[in-house]
Amino acid sequence: MWWSETEGKGRSPAASGGRRRAMSLLMAAGGALLAACTLAPALGPGSGAEALRGRVRVHVDATGDLGFVLAGTVEDTLGMSDAAAPFSLEISVQTSESEAGRLPDRGSTRRRIVGRARWQLLRRGGERPLASGEVASFTAYDVAGTPLAERTARRNARARLGRDLGRRVVEAVLLSAPQIRTGNGGG
Repeated sequence: MWWSETEGKGRSPAASGGRRRAMSLLMAAGGALLAACTLAPALGPGSGAEALRGRVRVHVDATGDLGFVLAGTVEDTLGMSDAAAPFSLEISVQTSESEAGRLPDRGSTRRRIVGRARWQLLRRGGERPLASGEVASFTAYDVAGTPLAERTARRNARARLGRDLGRRVVEAVLLSAPQIRTGNGGG
């Protein structure tokens, strides 16, 4: 161990023992600080998000793999619900594609997909959102291969974008969960 490497190099065993004691005290103090910390799992018992677990119907306004993967990512975290869920999470997605890489002799080699997801959490039957926001992300894919490879790479990139946007939406919803639980979200 690093503290034993200094023994025998001009340091007395007593000095090494003092260092070990100091390190033990620091570790114990750090443990006590962590134990006193009020961090708790976002979806754990007693959290603001507990009221949302399995009680949010997810509706994504996006087509293809991106919308399917985004909805699945949100439902994996918040839990599946039925049509009678007390909350509704409406997500609208816009994407744009642009060139991300180019070679003089071959043209475009990479494409970038930028995605924005606007979301709002509503109480069933309510018109005003309890919480809302917008998240964004991007990804890229290779277009230098065959047409089949390009289509596959594009589909995989859109699925990656859907997962990332889904995670970001869930984070934003969970951050607003305490105000939703207490009813301070405008609903």
